[in-house]
Amino acid sequence: NDTATTEIYTSLFVGSVSVYKRQAWAKYCAGEERAVGALVGQVMKSTKGQADGKLVTSLLQQRRAAAGSR
Repeated sequence: NDTATTEIYTSLFVGSVSVYKRQAWAKYCAGEERAVGALVGQVMKSTKGQADGKLVTSLLQQRRAAAGSR
């Protein structure tokens, strides 16, 4: 399934951006919604604009929710 492949591929970039952009990730997790722009921007840069911005944002929200439940 092409959609599943795209989501998995994008998810890998989202995972790496939360590690490499720690400061922006920490701000986003602390509730600073504007920090998501830096994270989405980095994923878009890493994928040369091929990632779906809405999917990236959704995956970041899911990752933040999972991090908050630990």
